[in-house]
Amino acid sequence: MAGLQLHAEHGPGLDADPEGFMAGIERFVTRQVLMTRPREDWRADVGSRYKALAQHTKEDARTQFMRILRTLPYGNATFFAVRRIEDPIGLLPPRLILGINKRGVHFFRPVPKEYLHSAELRDIMQFGSSSQAVFFKMRVAGVLHIFQFETRQGEDICMALQTHINDIMMKRYSKVKAASEANPTGEATLQPAAGSQAMGSVVGGNAAYNAKMEEHLKEQQGQLEQAQQALAAAQQAESQIRCDNDALQSELKDLRELMAGEAATRTALQDQLVESERQLGELRNDLDMTKSALTAASALANEHSGRAEVEHERLAELEG
Repeated sequence: MAGLQLHAEHGPGLDADPEGFMAGIERFVTRQVLMTRPREDWRADVGSRYKALAQHTKEDARTQFMRILRTLPYGNATFFAVRRIEDPIGLLPPRLILGINKRGVHFFRPVPKEYLHSAELRDIMQFGSSSQAVFFKMRVAGVLHIFQFETRQGEDICMALQTHINDIMMKRYSKVKAASEANPTGEATLQPAAGSQAMGSVVGGNAAYNAKMEEHLKEQQGQLEQAQQALAAAQQAESQIRCDNDALQSELKDLRELMAGEAATRTALQDQLVESERQLGELRNDLDMTKSALTAASALANEHSGRAEVEHERLAELEG
C-alpha cells in the first residue's frame, strides 16, 4: 500500500532520493507500524514493491490503491473521533474512531491504530444524536445493545449513516421494480395453473413490497428534508449569531478605543492639574516672600519716620 501511494503521489524515480523516499515511507506508514521493523527493512521492502510499479502510471497506481481499499470492510469510510459513554459489552476503549460507509459502522482504537469491530447496516436497528452525543441500537452476536458516544458531530454521523441507508434502499427498490417490470402479470396466464398461482403470488408480493418500499422511501425522504431544513435553519441561526457577534465585537472595539481616548485625556488633565498646583505653589511662595519684604519695608519706613520726627523735634528745640 505504501508503494502504491508513493507511486501515485510522486511517480517513478523517487527512490533516487533516499531521504525523500524514507520521508514518503514515514508519511504513508503509521508510526506504530513503522516501529515494528528497522528502517532499512522498510526501505528495502517498500523499495522493491515501488520499483515493480515503474512501468505503471500514477493513475494506474491510484486506481489499484482504490481497488484494494474498496475490498476492506471500512474502505471509503468517513471517520469521526468520539468518546465512549455507554458500552454494554465492555470491549471498547475510552477514546475511539468511528468509520461510516455503505457497509455499516466500524470501530477503531486511535492509539495504537487498530481495527476493532464492524456492525453492518442490517444490524443497526436505530440511531440518533444530540448536540453532545450519538447512540446506536444495534445487534451484536444476535443480541440488541445500545451504544452511546460523546461527540459534537452526532448530526454528521447520523446524516452519513442515513445517506448510505437511503442509497441501499433505492438500489433495492430499483431492482424490485425492474424485476416486477420484467415479469408483468399478463405473462403469468401462459403458465400452468400452479405456475400461474406462484407467479401471481410473486407479483402480488412484489406489488405489496413496492408499495411498502415507496411509503418507506417517502418517509425517509421526508425525514431527510426535515433534517436538511433543520440544518439550514441552524446554519442561518449560526450565521445570524456570527453577524451579531461581529457587530458586538465592533462595538466593543469602538468602546475600548473611546475608553482609551478618555483615559489619555484624563491623564493629560491630571498632568495639567499637577503642573497648575506646582505653579500655584510657586506663586504662593513668591507672595509670601513679597509679603515678608513688604513687612520689612514697612518696618524700615516706620523706623525712618520715627527718626525723622526725633530729628525734627531736635531741630525745633535748636531754633527756639
